[in-house]
Amino acid sequence: MTYLITVIIPIHNGKNVIENNLKSLLNQTINFENIEVILIDDCSTDSSLNLIKKYSQKYNNIKTIHLTENYGSPGNPRNIGINESSSKYIMFLDQDDYYLNDMCEKLYEKIKEEKVDFISCLYYLKSEKNLENKKTVSNPLEKYGLELKIHNITEIPLLFEVFNPHAIMVWNKIYKKSFLIKNNIKFPKKCLSEDLYFTLQCFINGEFMLLNNYFGYVYVLDDSSTSHTPSKNILYKLLCGYNMIFQYLKNKNYKVPKLISNQMVYWTFLFLENKLSFETQKDLLKMAKPFYENFNLNYKIINNSSFLISLQNFFIKIFSSQIYLSIIFVKIYQLFKINKIYKKIYYFHLRNIE
Repeated sequence: MTYLITVIIPIHNGKNVIENNLKSLLNQTINFENIEVILIDDCSTDSSLNLIKKYSQKYNNIKTIHLTENYGSPGNPRNIGINESSSKYIMFLDQDDYYLNDMCEKLYEKIKEEKVDFISCLYYLKSEKNLENKKTVSNPLEKYGLELKIHNITEIPLLFEVFNPHAIMVWNKIYKKSFLIKNNIKFPKKCLSEDLYFTLQCFINGEFMLLNNYFGYVYVLDDSSTSHTPSKNILYKLLCGYNMIFQYLKNKNYKVPKLISNQMVYWTFLFLENKLSFETQKDLLKMAKPFYENFNLNYKIINNSSFLISLQNFFIKIFSSQIYLSIIFVKIYQLFKINKIYKKIYYFHLRNIE
């Protein structure tokens, strides 16, 4: 059978969320029979694999792939899904989240009509603790129009200069498979920041459309995500991803935008909570040094009346100075439980975005 869209879903220990996730596909207005679903189990240790196998036995258009090696991020499972897909158009869905009922139809019809390489829409935020209340993310690009058709990224330089709903995520988009194959656009196999790396390649190489008037995706906030754990592996993998992003931009002669430089704010706050050895911390900070230098040169330490931003700037200044001072500050940060204060402020801010 010929499918209109392939939806790729990496699975890892998602037994409690998979059914809600797949239900959103079953209810799509485009009709579920027109969607090819590829579920890639990344070595789950719970009953996820058995659960998705039941779905693939029940529905002919659901394909299950079980990986024998865990990659620690959804990047390579998604690459496998792209290679295994049979339709002309690709979409991604994370196991914790779900589509609104008309998302597939809306994006499919739009990409066929506009003949672009990919289309991006807006999304809602939901807390795990309160799934009834939805929040939206600030969108500084809406001033350019409700529907933006862009032939080249230089037409909208603000795209990667500020945080917006289109810049980083891969799951609020639909892509031409031929475009991804032609430009060899893939996720990194074993590095993090994989969504940003993939999306950056798409924006630099493609013609695209930004929908500032349509919400299609619901992103469920999960504070227990592995990318929020300051282990040695996670911290190294993030720097690995940043390095790939910086090298790609260098090869394309594209200036490092502020949004990408600002990834070091996120990395810094993870590092502040680490329990690693002195030598490991020192090695990580040596690796991070070029990114801190780029942050200071490209992003600048901005003045902002927001206490949250001021706190971030203060930490960046410390980590941009020298390694030993940074490691000492980690101890102070943990001893006085500054992390709990910051987290309360950060998540209060995040969940109160209008």
